[in-house]
This record gives sequence, structure tokens and C-alpha cells, in this order.
Amino acid sequence: MIDPMDANAVLPAMQKAKDAGIPVVLTDSAVAEGNEELYITYIGTDNYAAAKEGAEYLTEALENKGNVILVRGANGNSVGEARANGYKDGLGDGITLVGEQPGDWSNDVAKQVVENMLQANPDVAGIMTCSDVMLDGILEACSDAGLENVLIMSFDGSDDGLAYIKEGKVLGSMAQFPDVMGSKAVEILTGVIEGTLDPSTVESYIDSGTICYNADNIE
Repeated sequence: MIDPMDANAVLPAMQKAKDAGIPVVLTDSAVAEGNEELYITYIGTDNYAAAKEGAEYLTEALENKGNVILVRGANGNSVGEARANGYKDGLGDGITLVGEQPGDWSNDVAKQVVENMLQANPDVAGIMTCSDVMLDGILEACSDAGLENVLIMSFDGSDDGLAYIKEGKVLGSMAQFPDVMGSKAVEILTGVIEGTLDPSTVESYIDSGTICYNADNIE
């Protein structure tokens, strides 16, 4: 099982696995298109569609007006790119995206880029982040800037993210289900290794599902 950090850098290693007859299943993150022959299937969230839904929810909460900023993931990561694109495409026509920078899945980096974007655009009404793992840094930057009542739309549905929703610090988080990804990957690989599953019968992409957690359904 491989969860690629970079959609291209992992390809040579995957080619070696294929040449050695080792079955591969991708989880959570995909690789660059055109390399489907290197793996049996990719199991993960439809990150674009989920982020688009999150942006639509944020748009509704903002009554389709105001400025927002976007904290991306790491450059070159397929998951981060899909989420960022989904967020941008899901914003209403009354919302203005005034800044976007990569947070590199890091609280320190996220804090710094949010500080930079808020300095250039202090009248931000909403923030979109590509992962709950950057929420601490984002919230700290907002607090330091004295920015109150900003609506934050996040992604992952992690325990920390859900806790912030309960506290009223975060509007919502698009949840994904890593337990589904992992268990399904093991199930497929076990079947292939034992000879009870023909890999050619497995779909090239398996959606592990998503849900928008917010104050209305958090319990």
C-alpha cells in the first residue's frame, strides 16, 4: 500500500514493484494520470467534489458575499491540488478569493502564510484550508491579527477538527474515512496475493466517501 506524498516522485519505485510482480494499491493520494498500469486501484476521497461542497457550504454561511483566502496543501501533492481546485470552483459569484498560498501541511507554515495574506487583506470573512492539520496555525494567526468571527472551512474530519467545530472556532470540515481506505486496501491485496481476486476485475478508483461535518450534525 502506498500513500504518495508526490504524484510523480513515487513512480520509479512503483515501476520497480510492478517489474518484480508486487501488487500495489494506492490509498488517500493518487499519482499522475497515465500511470494506471502501475497499480491495481486507488482508494480515496473524491477530494475535488468534497472541497467543492465545502466551498458551497461556506458560501451559504457567508450569504454569498465577502473576501476569503485559501491555505493550500503542499505543491505537487495531488490531494492538495484537487482540494484547492474544488474549493475555488465551489465559491459563489459574490465571494472574492483574495489570496492563496501553500501551507505545506504544517502549522508553522500555515500560520506564516495566513499572517502574510491577512496583512495584505485584513477584511477577510472566510478561510478555506486543505487540511485540519493546519488549523492550529491558522487559528493562531487569526487570533494574533485580532480577526474575530471569521468562518473557517476545513478538510479531514479529524478529532481536532471536530473539536474546533464543537467549540465554534471552525465552521465545518469535509470528513474522509481513512479506516475505509486501509481496510479495503488490505482486503484487495489479500485477495490478489491469495489468488481469490482477479485484479483486472477491480475498479481503477474506489471512492471511500465523505461528509460535511458542521454544528448541525456534529453529534
